[in-house]
Order: sequence, then structure tokens, then C-alpha cells
Amino acid sequence: MDGAVPSRTSDAVPEGLMRLSDDPSTSRDEIRRELETHLAERTDELVAAGWSQGEARQRAEREFGSVRNAEAAMMSAARAGRRRSAVLGAVSGWVGDVGFAVRSLLRAPTFALMAAAALAIGVGSSTAVWSVVDGVLLRPLPYPDEHRLVTLWSVSRQGDTGSPSWPDFQDWQPGSSAFAHMAFIRGQMLTHLDAERGAAGIATAWVSPDFVDVVSPPTQLGSLTLLADPGPTENVIVLKHSLWQSRFGGDSAVVGQVIPFADGGYRVAAVLAPGVDYPLWAEAYARLDEAQIVAQGLGDRAYRLDTRVVARLAPDVSLERARSEITTLADRLAAEHPATNAGWSASAEPLREVLVGPVQRPLWILLAAVGGLLLIACTNVASLSLARTLDRLPELGLRAALGAGGARLIRLLMVESLIVAGVGGILGVVLARWGVKAFLAWGVP
Repeated sequence: MDGAVPSRTSDAVPEGLMRLSDDPSTSRDEIRRELETHLAERTDELVAAGWSQGEARQRAEREFGSVRNAEAAMMSAARAGRRRSAVLGAVSGWVGDVGFAVRSLLRAPTFALMAAAALAIGVGSSTAVWSVVDGVLLRPLPYPDEHRLVTLWSVSRQGDTGSPSWPDFQDWQPGSSAFAHMAFIRGQMLTHLDAERGAAGIATAWVSPDFVDVVSPPTQLGSLTLLADPGPTENVIVLKHSLWQSRFGGDSAVVGQVIPFADGGYRVAAVLAPGVDYPLWAEAYARLDEAQIVAQGLGDRAYRLDTRVVARLAPDVSLERARSEITTLADRLAAEHPATNAGWSASAEPLREVLVGPVQRPLWILLAAVGGLLLIACTNVASLSLARTLDRLPELGLRAALGAGGARLIRLLMVESLIVAGVGGILGVVLARWGVKAFLAWGVP
């Protein structure tokens, strides 16, 4: 080495290489050629300073070692740039397609409205009915071991079901081993007194203490202990969730309070969880004690009005055995009390059949009908879309002549279809919500 080492102007990656790494179209060969150019220039500077060719080359390679090591990183940056460009290009293309599709649909409002309306009706009706079918027929009742719950009816000689009397219930309880628990229910109105809202009648299910053991309804607030207490305690009431929301504003502080009724104060023991709807007509539950039995005249064996009995089968007891036992008991009571029980037998029916049996067949038929309606709606939209595409053949042909490929044209049509389907689906969801509310108002359990 015969001369001093001339200094480099910068230790950074040369500007040419930086430009290449920022360019998404850069290839590895281009980076290598640019690197070789900078190595050659540095070698010439060193030779001019008095270095030999070999020493100058080695010195330049040592100085540019960091650049060589950065080659992979620059290639990675170039690949990332290509990916970013591809993503941005795709997003920009889809955004442009959405804008074009919206403008195209606005130029054809009749097609857009008819297609969206057809989909909304089909999707809304099918979604509403399916929601009801799922909630009523497919989901289990909100009670533990709901398959063991049965309703006990008195049955006349003509085969008509009737309400059992309180004395019959008292004879059924100890006389059958097929039932683990049995509860009596009597329907009667209670008048709630409120200084702000005024008086209002509340449909109340008066239940015997075993009701809690039979149904075991889940609670949202409070406890059912007081409702199950057969002792001579104060009047107790349990609110359904819907009544708690509508009459008491969902106030959690109401639990434990004594609220006024026309016949006295009742302490709120609990609020049931949403979905607990047995009996369907009941808004609240009160304990049926001896005082209420006398006050409501339930001691008369001939009194069979607005009453029912719900029971829980004992473990491993079949419905057939339960029916046989309750029928035998009813026949014995008919012989013992011919003045009130002659011609009356008894039967046991699964609680699910009692609740949903009357609407089961109509709901399945309605589900099939709205499924057909959805199919017809989709067919009509497909026909409208096909007719619109045929009308746009000149436009599509012009786009193809200007260089648009088949994939590009298909994407344009697909985006337009997705927008129509999205609008129709959103409107369908709104209609479905209204439909479910209509079913509930109609009285579907």
C-alpha cells in the first residue's frame, strides 16, 4: 500500500441501493449489479490513491461488507413493498368496484328495490319463524331434568281434560310412588296498588310449597326459600322477569320489600330469570297456605276451576307407570266420593307437550312454508340479476374491448350482487325482529 486511505463520504447504505430497496419491482440481480458498481468505484478511488488493485479490491469489500450483509434485508424490504403494493392495489380496486356498483344500482332503482325487498321478505320471514321454532321446539325448557316434568289432569268420562280439585290433589300426593314431588297451582288475580301508576291486576299463580321442588325455576334475584316454606309466615310473592321489568322498572331493590296489594302487603322474595314462563298466563307466584285455601274456597272437592297440578317423576319411573298409578288413584276416589268424582279419571302428560304441543305442528308447517318463500325470493332475485346482466351486455362488451378481463367483469357483477344481498339481509333482520315480537304477542310460548 503506497498511499493514504481516502475517506468515504458516508458509512450509510449508498443512495442508489436505498432507492432500489424501496422499489417494489426491484430484483436481487439489480441490487447485486448496483452493489458491484459501488465496489468498482471505491476500488478505483483506492487505486488512484496508490493502492494496488488487489489490496484496493479487498479494502473496498471490507468497507462495503455491511452493504453485502444488508442485501437480504433490502430484498426482504423489496418483497414487503411488493406485498404492500399488491394489498393497496387490491383494496383500491375493491373500493372502486364498490363505488361503481353503488352508482350502477342508483341508476337502476327499480331493480335494486325489487331485489332487496324480495331478499328482505324471504330472509326476514324465515329468520323470524326459525327463531321461534328454535326457542319453542328445539331448546329444552329452562328447568332441571325437564323430561321428568308432567302435568296431571282430571279427565271426564267423555275424554275432556279438566282441573283437579284441592282435595283430590291431597289424596294423590301420598297415594302414588311414581312422583318425587307434586304441586298444586291455582290462578287468581291480585290487585297491585301503586300511588304513581295506579292500581293494576296481576295474574298470580298460587302454588303449594312443593312447587319449588317440582319446577326448580332459576332466579335472577333473591331466593325461593320463602315460597317453599309451608309455615305460617307473612305473605310472599315472586315476580316473573317480565313483570319486574314492566311494573317495577327492573329495580333490584324491590327484592325484600313489602309491596301493597288490595288484600294486604306481600314481601317480594325473588325475581325469576328470563325465560321462565310456566304457567304461561302467570305474572307472579304467591304461596298457597291454609288461609288462602279457605279464602278461595278450595276445600270443596267439587271445585274444579282455574287449577292444575304439576309433578316431577321419581327417578327411573316411566310415564306409562305414572299414568297407570294416577288413573288407579282417580278410580279409587271416584268410588269413595261418587257425588263429586263419579265419571272422573286422571291422566299425566309431559309438560313440554302441554306447553308446545298445540303449536308444534303449525310451527313446523310454517317453517316449511317460509323456507319455500325464501327459495322463491332467491329465484326471483337470480332472475332479475340475469335479466339485468343481459341488458348490460353492450356495456360489458365495451369494457372487454377496452381491456377488462373476464375475472374483472365477474368481480364487478359480484360486488353489485353482494351489495344487494347485504341490504336485503339487513332489512330482513329488522323484519325478523318485528316478526318474533308478533309471534310473542300472538301467544306462542
